[in-house]
Amino acid sequence: LARGVARSRIVRTEVLRNRADRGGGVYNSVVERSTLAMNVAQDEGDGVYFDAQARELSVHDSILWNNGQTEIVDRSKQGQDVTFSDVRGGWRGLGNIDADPLFWGPSELDCHLKPTSPCIDAADPAGRPDPDGTPPDMGALRFDPAHCGQPTNFCVAIVDSGGCLPAIGYAGTPPMQGGDDFRVTAANLISGTTGLLLWSHSRSYPMGGPDCYVQCLEQPIVATPAQRSGGDAGVRDCSGSFSFHFSREYMGSVGLGLGSTVYCQYWYRDPHGQPPASMGRTDALEFTICPAEG
Repeated sequence: LARGVARSRIVRTEVLRNRADRGGGVYNSVVERSTLAMNVAQDEGDGVYFDAQARELSVHDSILWNNGQTEIVDRSKQGQDVTFSDVRGGWRGLGNIDADPLFWGPSELDCHLKPTSPCIDAADPAGRPDPDGTPPDMGALRFDPAHCGQPTNFCVAIVDSGGCLPAIGYAGTPPMQGGDDFRVTAANLISGTTGLLLWSHSRSYPMGGPDCYVQCLEQPIVATPAQRSGGDAGVRDCSGSFSFHFSREYMGSVGLGLGSTVYCQYWYRDPHGQPPASMGRTDALEFTICPAEG
């Protein structure tokens, strides 16, 4: 697209991962109760761009987050009206905030709000209440207490000394009600070794290629009990695996509850690896504890 949404009025609209010359998400438009995220402009105005041709300049009850380098660029010289919106980096205007909106799964284009999102009940209090009778929420998608996003992978694994590329995975769902079957797994790692699942409330953003020896989690990091990888007896191959039951009992014991987001990764001994690669690691998994079984 040469531009994003242009010379329009959008209401309850998601504009995600668009690319444009100017106004990656929106160009000279009125934005009402909408979500603009992960848009990029080749020139400027990754989220919203206003120029001298703009007739109306308004952003209201909306979320502008993680749009390139700049959420809003105003070249109109008219002065825009941005109110009751969540704008990364902040923006002048009544009721505006600058806080992570806590989307369920932005990498999967799931911009539903998590239960702990600061955008819930934070839109214009003079506006029409949401259907459940609560104050209006910012963004295109009203908070849905029954929504449960899917766990997603991030970061990169290290090929271990056995030539195995380990992979983290999961089975079941991480609910507070219903089934209690959620497990974090690892497969395709060297057999007969010892490892453990590490988890944190925050992820890191390591630099470098797939051989860079870095972890994907931020401190403080919690370690689960050690496990044996098992696999084919008497053979050193890639048949090893791990599984940790992330049960409700365990979640409660470590202070995790509804809406808590967990970032986790397996580390294991690689005795034939050359330092610092004497520890193998999988890629990482992000999941949020759901309100009920998905």
